[in-house]
Amino acid sequence: MEAAYIGREDMILIFYFIMVIFDIFSSSIDFLKVIDFVFIFVFIINFYYSAVPSLIFSFFSGIYVDFYYSFPLGVNSMVYVVFSYFINVIKPNIDFDFIFSRFFNFISFSIMTKIIVFILSNLSGWKINFQWYYVFYTFINFIFFELVRKFFIIFVPLKYKNHGDF
Repeated sequence: MEAAYIGREDMILIFYFIMVIFDIFSSSIDFLKVIDFVFIFVFIINFYYSAVPSLIFSFFSGIYVDFYYSFPLGVNSMVYVVFSYFINVIKPNIDFDFIFSRFFNFISFSIMTKIIVFILSNLSGWKINFQWYYVFYTFINFIFFELVRKFFIIFVPLKYKNHGDF
């Protein structure tokens, strides 16, 4: 009998469910509420998968955030898809092995995503305040991003140097 093989394209669905479970679990524990597992998983998937799977993952992650956190429908999905597009455009020029490169890209995309969601939510009539401690939380999220990334590299067969070959 042949062992079942889970390919890379099948793993993206598994990562989606893991992301949802982590996000629901972290929102029920006080000290883990600051961790944005959805953004962490979207960032990782966008760097390790090609454009189409990462765009689809980003879209459905945004839909999940819109429903779960009661954002105006489509705001997060649009922001995550645009974010995914920009990452897929710049990732051939980024050395993702270098920690400063990962740090700079993660921090900048995280802060930009928060600001754009804030602007679009307010334009759509859903009034929220931008909290400056989100910038501090971004640094905490980077630590968890590195941990999740280490597990991701261990459990997923990667063509690590050639981004976009999958």
